[in-house]
Amino acid sequence: MGIWAQPADVGNAWRTLTPDEENRAPFLIDTVERAILRQWPDTPNRIANNEINTLDVRDVVVWSVIAILGVSTDVPVNAKSYQTVSGMESVTVTLDGPATDQWLTFQPWMVDVFEGGTTATTPMVALPGGSFPTSVLGVADWLTSEPGDPQAWQFGEGWGGHDGSLEGF
Repeated sequence: MGIWAQPADVGNAWRTLTPDEENRAPFLIDTVERAILRQWPDTPNRIANNEINTLDVRDVVVWSVIAILGVSTDVPVNAKSYQTVSGMESVTVTLDGPATDQWLTFQPWMVDVFEGGTTATTPMVALPGGSFPTSVLGVADWLTSEPGDPQAWQFGEGWGGHDGSLEGF
């Protein structure tokens, strides 16, 4: 079983693992941990000497395993992009380099954990991008404003035939 991470850590960081993923996770965790020890053999000593944070090492293991589990068995591990079309069935795969490339690649932030000491940062989850509807808070402020309030919401008092009261809503 893993030195720095457990299958539950993968599930906690990502989502509930399927039964197949639960079976694969321990092997993948061990594989990633061995890869870390091959690349940075002094990791256990550096953890013992508080030169590297154990939780940062766990993050490296967990996010490496998620990257592997996140690809279904139908998609090559080194796929840069994968597209399917339902009608008349079509599949497009773009590989990230030659098929001989190593399937386990440590991201720059992961390398920083081992080579940057205790100042390394953990991964951040990207926030969704795009256009989103106007905040309901602004509407609530307008609905509860007093008639004649100069600070009434941008469309002003009576916008849309509403007198500012909550009656009828």
